[in-house]
Amino acid sequence: MHHLVFQNDLGPLHEYQAIIPFAVVGSENSVVIDGKSVRGRRNRWGVVNVEDPDHCEFVSLRNFLTRTHLQDLIETTAQIHYEAFRSKQLLALKDGVQQRPPPQQAM
Repeated sequence: MHHLVFQNDLGPLHEYQAIIPFAVVGSENSVVIDGKSVRGRRNRWGVVNVEDPDHCEFVSLRNFLTRTHLQDLIETTAQIHYEAFRSKQLLALKDGVQQRPPPQQAM
């Protein structure tokens, strides 16, 4: 399916074709570089800043995916993730109603 994307006239997306496969470094940690906190990974040679295009192609990959698959991301979020969340909330509400003690009657 990706090859179909590049056959269309999508302008900047053709730039991404030249760098596939992407060289990506990921990190969930923040590191301080020149007094600024950035998402990165520290190793014995220094720090890899995940969002620095000179260090890795994470930003290019993120942009590529959002430009080519944004509608898929929206539909997946709505159809799968939101529906799962909604179902879980409804079940919790239902279980909460059933678990309530019966009201006490006045004597």
